[in-house]
Amino acid sequence: MCCAAGCKWCSLKSAKKYPVGVYYRGVEENTSVQWTGLPAEIWVKIMGYISHSELVELTVSCSYLQHVAADTSIWNKITVSGKDLTDAHLQAVGEKCPKYLAFTSCNGEKLSTLGFRSLFRNCSTTLKGLTISDCKGGDLVTASLLLHLSARCRDLTSLHLSLCNLGDEALTQLAQRTHRLEQLCIPMCSGVSDTSFRVLLQRHYRHLTCLDITGCYHISNVAISQISLCPNLTSLYLGNCNQITSETLRTYSSKLNKLLTLDIRGCKNVSSESVMSLLAANPHIHTLSLSHVSMVNDSLLEQIARTLLSLHVLDLSGCIKVTSVGIQYLVKHPISALDLGSTAISFRGCCAIANYLCTTLKQISFNFCSDVNDECVRKVVQKCKKLERISIFGCSYIRNFNALNRLNASLVLDF
Repeated sequence: MCCAAGCKWCSLKSAKKYPVGVYYRGVEENTSVQWTGLPAEIWVKIMGYISHSELVELTVSCSYLQHVAADTSIWNKITVSGKDLTDAHLQAVGEKCPKYLAFTSCNGEKLSTLGFRSLFRNCSTTLKGLTISDCKGGDLVTASLLLHLSARCRDLTSLHLSLCNLGDEALTQLAQRTHRLEQLCIPMCSGVSDTSFRVLLQRHYRHLTCLDITGCYHISNVAISQISLCPNLTSLYLGNCNQITSETLRTYSSKLNKLLTLDIRGCKNVSSESVMSLLAANPHIHTLSLSHVSMVNDSLLEQIARTLLSLHVLDLSGCIKVTSVGIQYLVKHPISALDLGSTAISFRGCCAIANYLCTTLKQISFNFCSDVNDECVRKVVQKCKKLERISIFGCSYIRNFNALNRLNASLVLDF
């Protein structure tokens, strides 16, 4: 029953003009509609389309909706974005007992250990995944959070931390206390070294399906080579792990055969032969990043085109030896996202992209491609009807931006 007469979410009073989103506009005047008459299942479905902050405001307006919102399925996945977090926020989130929790672009300067204890105590038996990205301030981006997490949430299976001040002690505690860690993404966590990484692999190597150690400079090649012990790994991100060698990739090729995503951007000490041996062992890879890998050239792209028949996403930015010849080998695959920044692609390569990827391409980058001009880009935009975003930073020969918008009004243009 409604908490008060005239609740805007529950009844419709006669009016000559009905506010959109509050009243049903098709109802005649002097007619009362009880929104509470809708089945709770429909309300749960509706609530799934609004943000959690809006959902809180909605539940305050009506006791019936507050009752419906108590359904735990609505709060299984909670995302908190752009907030100056306090301990009260963490306590309120914890009381909802989410399975998956994400903090993005939040400020944690006002947080204390009391907030973390309350959060992880309340969802200790339910929390399966935690993501913290683009956050700053306080213990939200330090090892303190991870220590509180590992002390209580032992059923955690997924952890994504980006640019956090994570050290060996915290990662070791997490590895030892969690039962089954399946996804670990710690890009740019430079405080992690061999000590904790080996503990992690020894305990969870059978369970890991996704591992991201991009920019973890203090993990040695010897420790990285032990990733080959993970038989169920499907996503592997080794970007800017400069210590990795060709021999390590050869070791992977004999042990890892379920990879679908591979990122070795910035790995300068690997050979084309070792890369191809790994790709040949994993022919179902659909996402590949070879950005700023110096040995990538047209010959290697020809071999990749023959091996990876399911390739959808490819990053070749910074591969200065790649020309239009190599691009022509690749475009016969259903690629939806392609980064060609700083390559030597010319009009010939752009024509191949326009002709062969016209039904699949959604995103493309030509950043700092000196030979790309207005005609090149116009041809791609005109023929690729599904194109959503194009990046042309540093392309000095492209000047007619308005013409591109006229060809595709919904196109996002980065320049």
